[in-house]
Amino acid sequence: MIFQDSIGIDIKQDEVVLAYVKQSFRGVRLAAHSVYTMGPDKSEKEKLDALPSLLSEFKDENQIPTSNLMMGLSNKKVILREIEYPLAVKENLRSTLDYDIDKYIPLSADEIYFDYQVIKEDHASNRLKILLAMMKKTDCEPYLSFCRNWPGGVYGLCPSVVATANCYAFLSGDKKYPLTEHILEMLTRNGEGLFDEDVFQSSNLRSLGIPSPNLIPAFGLALEVLWEVPVRVNLVPMEVRKRPSRIGHYALIVLIALLILSGAAWGGGHLFREQMRLRAMEEEAKRLSSEVATVTKMQERIKEIEEHIEILKGARDGGPSLLDMLKELTEIIPETAWVKDFRLTDKGISLNGYAESASELITLLEGSPLFENVVFNSAVRTDAKEEKESFNIGLQPVVSKESE
Repeated sequence: MIFQDSIGIDIKQDEVVLAYVKQSFRGVRLAAHSVYTMGPDKSEKEKLDALPSLLSEFKDENQIPTSNLMMGLSNKKVILREIEYPLAVKENLRSTLDYDIDKYIPLSADEIYFDYQVIKEDHASNRLKILLAMMKKTDCEPYLSFCRNWPGGVYGLCPSVVATANCYAFLSGDKKYPLTEHILEMLTRNGEGLFDEDVFQSSNLRSLGIPSPNLIPAFGLALEVLWEVPVRVNLVPMEVRKRPSRIGHYALIVLIALLILSGAAWGGGHLFREQMRLRAMEEEAKRLSSEVATVTKMQERIKEIEEHIEILKGARDGGPSLLDMLKELTEIIPETAWVKDFRLTDKGISLNGYAESASELITLLEGSPLFENVVFNSAVRTDAKEEKESFNIGLQPVVSKESE
């Protein structure tokens, strides 16, 4: 019953104690309380007449939305008996009690309200042990009148001694502890010498947010709605009883559904973000690959330029310098010829141009001490426009013997 809450109402001789109890993931705790002092001369009916205004004030002050109410009954007006029946009557137990109730109280079934709880089934001896709670209708009627008139109704009426037993069980951490023979005996004695005071020590109460033992019955009453109490009797007739609000239960279902949806949305969003991140990385990798290719081409071009620079400086293979070669060509090429293209590579020199006699150039170049391996790279053609022979001559700078 996570996220449930309830209000326990304990009407004492000279005061009314209200305890607002909530259950959450942290457990059951007292969330708010109030003690309203009343004169001992006030009747029970007068206290019940004043209760609606006290409850409304309490709920408004503490912003309490719950309508789950559990009221306590005076121990002096409730009779608790432990009785036994043959196990065979279990299926028709209420009808059997209607018929036999005058055996346990000097009143007929029409004059009382009663409720019961099966506390033990002994199959070996074929016996059924029952805790029976009874109250005169005339004593119960003022409470039932409040139950009928309170908006939303009241969950139940429970003897205060039973509520105390349930609180004792809750503090001891054992639901079945109050059902021992000792506790049952004390219940039927209306709580006289009921509980070990050590269980109700202040440290145990503080763990539940209970500041005073005076709040124990009211706290135990509220537990009826929130916890599987070990002793459960309710003297409100079935037709008047109200089922506890399921708002907290439905709220839990809604929260779980929202949690699942949020988890799915987070997972989907996380996957989408990862896909977007991967796509961005792929695009960035493509962009960087293009830049790397450009840089590689630039490096290759730089290398070529550096090689050309070395060639132009005449620093490779110990050959003549560029200036020496250009000066030599200027001197040996006749004025009737001219060079339109001069190329110097690591493989040699290429000359393109026009001359009246291209073969004469071969002879002149071969006679130079700076060049060797002079050949035509292509056939000599006559250029009609220039009226000269077009040539493409290849030659190599002479490498000094010292460098070899």
